[in-house]
Amino acid sequence: MHSIKVIDQINNETRIYPTVEEQKFSCDIAYLKSLSGIREIDNGQIVLSLKKMGISANVDPLEDSKLNVLVPITRPDVLHPCDIAEDLAIAYGYEKLKKRLPPNPTVGKQQ
Repeated sequence: MHSIKVIDQINNETRIYPTVEEQKFSCDIAYLKSLSGIREIDNGQIVLSLKKMGISANVDPLEDSKLNVLVPITRPDVLHPCDIAEDLAIAYGYEKLKKRLPPNPTVGKQQ
C-alpha cells in the first residue's frame, strides 16, 4: 500500500491517505444479542466469536453491558454495530439459531 500526501491549498493543511486506523465501536451487548437472535450466549463467547471474524473485542470494564470493539482496516464492510451483530451470527452459526415466528403477524396483499 502506498501513502499519498494531500496538501489542501486553501487551508494549508497536509493529510496522509489512506488512514490506517482501526475503527472503534462501543456496542450494547443486549442490542447485539437481540439483532442476531442469539439470546443464550455469554459475553466471553461473544468475544471469541468476533475474534473468529477478525474483530477484536472486550467487555467494557466500567460497564459490563457494553462491548468495546476494534475493527481492523481489512474489514471495510463493518460500518455500524448492526454489521458486528451480523458477524456474531455468522461466527456463532446460522444453523444454531432457533427459528421463531415474528411477534406481529402480517398479511401482504396488493393495494
